Amino acid sequence: MDLLDSVLRAVRHYPGGLPAVALRLNKSPSTFEKELRGAPHYKLSVTDAAEVVAMAHQLGVPHALDYPTRLAEMVGATLLPLPDGLQPGSVTAAAVAELMRELADLVGAVVDADADNQISANELRQVQAKWAELVGHGQHLMALLADKHRVTYGRFEPPAPPPYEGPVVGLKIRGMP
Repeated sequence: MDLLDSVLRAVRHYPGGLPAVALRLNKSPSTFEKELRGAPHYKLSVTDAAEVVAMAHQLGVPHALDYPTRLAEMVGATLLPLPDGLQPGSVTAAAVAELMRELADLVGAVVDADADNQISANELRQVQAKWAELVGHGQHLMALLADKHRVTYGRFEPPAPPPYEGPVVGLKIRGMP
């Protein structure tokens, strides 16, 4: 499937089809149809294709993500949509998106380091740094979720007891007196 076909599939499944999408893009249906089929002298812009994807995805239209998926495949990447239920623009969605970017960076660092089937000390440090960044972003996400939980349910739960700071009696550690 080529790129235009991937946009066309989303348009065909959009409620109201091509005429409805053309109207939302402020185009005549005939012009939009010519752009979608790649008629001579008609080109669908990347901006219009992105608008179609956004509109279709917002409504949960089948094949809405075919176009960005094809683009990702063309450059050897994978599209990883955020889970449904995350509100676009929310702090949680932004944290999950950043976590996914960090995961992609880690995968890239591992692939680059292992390209010659050997891992140098420098490559290992680079992968460890990417791992640390990923863990840090994961901890940030967990803190955001814990804060949301406290805001939502804090009034229903008793406060947590303060941490114990006294000596630990009876704790035996192997090799220690």
